[in-house]
Amino acid sequence: MLLTLGGVYAAVDAFIGVHSGGDLAFHLRLSERLLHGQPLYADFDGSIGLPWPPFAIVALTPFALLARISLPLAKCVWAIGNVALFGGGFGPPAERSAQAREHDRREGYV
Repeated sequence: MLLTLGGVYAAVDAFIGVHSGGDLAFHLRLSERLLHGQPLYADFDGSIGLPWPPFAIVALTPFALLARISLPLAKCVWAIGNVALFGGGFGPPAERSAQAREHDRREGYV
């Protein structure tokens, strides 16, 4: 059930991200500047908000390369990746917590 909801959410998020995602498009342009060896923030206009830190711009580099082929595809992959990483945080930590509680109980910590 949770997987189905995650898939529906990913589809909706991808649709919205492809048709908007202005901040992503801006930061993809910064990543493109990085690929061309240009200074990242040389002509930055502060009226649009604060830019992402340099590490985030470096992490966007594969998406900037994908955006050379298709910006909507890059936005879609970004949106689906975000949902997958967000959803992945629900399973393993809960399992680990249960294991940790059981271990603590066996060891007499609780």
